[in-house]
Amino acid sequence: MRTGKWLAWLLACAVCLAVAAPAQAQPAGDDKAFEKSLDAALRDVINQGAAIFNQQGDYAGCYRLYQGALLTVRPLLYKNVELQAFIDRGMADAGAMARVDERAHALRKVLDEIRYTFNASLRPAAKTLWERLGGEKGVEKVIAELIEAAGTDPRVNFDRGGKYAFNKTQLRILQKGLVEFVSAATGGPLKYTGPSMKEVHRGMGITGDEFDALAGHLKKVLEKNGVKSEDVEAVLKGVGSTRSDIVAPEPKKGIDKIDEKKDFKDDKKEVLPDPKKQIEEKKPETKGVKANPNMAQITGKVTLKGKPLNYGFVTFIDADGRSFSANITSNGDFAFRAGIPPANYVVIVEGTTSPPEPGEIRAAIPQQYQSAATSGLRFSPKKGANAFNIDLK
Repeated sequence: MRTGKWLAWLLACAVCLAVAAPAQAQPAGDDKAFEKSLDAALRDVINQGAAIFNQQGDYAGCYRLYQGALLTVRPLLYKNVELQAFIDRGMADAGAMARVDERAHALRKVLDEIRYTFNASLRPAAKTLWERLGGEKGVEKVIAELIEAAGTDPRVNFDRGGKYAFNKTQLRILQKGLVEFVSAATGGPLKYTGPSMKEVHRGMGITGDEFDALAGHLKKVLEKNGVKSEDVEAVLKGVGSTRSDIVAPEPKKGIDKIDEKKDFKDDKKEVLPDPKKQIEEKKPETKGVKANPNMAQITGKVTLKGKPLNYGFVTFIDADGRSFSANITSNGDFAFRAGIPPANYVVIVEGTTSPPEPGEIRAAIPQQYQSAATSGLRFSPKKGANAFNIDLK
């Protein structure tokens, strides 16, 4: 084996010296011929080393061959000091590696870079960020781990207080959509056909702190999966660019507050409870939930053109921009059993990003009721039991 190592080294010297002699005889400035000869010599060295490594399994012989070639070529590159320094660093890094096969691979990269420097057409096309993240399998793994980590972190509030409780089918659809979104943003082959980030997160009331907490989990998951620091930074930068579409805007003081003396536009669509009927309504059920006597417990039913709405959420928004949401059951019922603060509220009715269950039919919620600016719905609950039915036209 020791004899084999020296033979490999001598072979490298012989191949590379073949380019040295013509270089000395060339007239000054004839760099093109030298570069061509150098490229051919290094190509032969690389191919010979690959045969020694793959066919003979002689990792040490391959390493010595590449090492000898670099030692021979380095002085010939006196016009390119940066490339000489690159060779020095590459050889030092390879020499510090514990396994000889890793050393051979490291020096192969140095030899390739020398060839690319003088013959740019040989350099492989730069990998996209999608490829550097591991392609579809790599991104799927990152997304799955991100959802698992963020899903249980109250700082992220991933399910928005239980508002978005995903079943297994919905979770798979969510993961698939996120993988496609990442693909579209990082040069991958998968196309994203879902709604925009602004549409998906409209009405969720996501705060800047919650956004930052999710980004922190993403950073940890990427690093855990061996993504390079510069690529982690690129992903986080891309995520940061969606911040304005995801984080709910801060309410403007003195502008968004409700003027109790003025009604919203389109008063005909405003739904207010009948005080007499409110007294006759049954008190809200409190299964497993203790009603706070200082809060307003609200129950009601949402109908669309007279028929119960079987999905979505009812959201109450106060003058300070705080929002409280309740799930709409398949019968159209909703309830705030523990209660919300008594106040003047704008009320909106929102859909959900989760897909319908097999066989479930959903009627489209009119767009006007999904925005505080156009819903026309107001309610001012008092402490204790309140009834508030909503009929969407």
